[in-house]
Amino acid sequence: MEYIRLTDEEFRTDDSVPYISYFEVDPQNERIGKRQIEVYSSGRIVCVTEEEYLSTVIELVPVPTVEELNQGIWSERQHAECIAKEQFEALWTEHAQ
Repeated sequence: MEYIRLTDEEFRTDDSVPYISYFEVDPQNERIGKRQIEVYSSGRIVCVTEEEYLSTVIELVPVPTVEELNQGIWSERQHAECIAKEQFEALWTEHAQ
């Protein structure tokens, strides 16, 4: 698995869109996201399982690589970095319901 932290300063004050997203990505399965943690400007944190995501998605698309996310294609104020599995798991354990 690969773990990514994506911060988008463009959405820091917009509580309708997460401004930090953490992804657990399966690079062996077309880079499909397995779990996601969304952090909103109000401090609200939402954990999304693969099953929840698949039940609402219209089209399944791969999660871009860190390099692709940092090219500024989607936002000039966006920054992605790889994080350790332990960091993702700690957040998931703390906030998943």
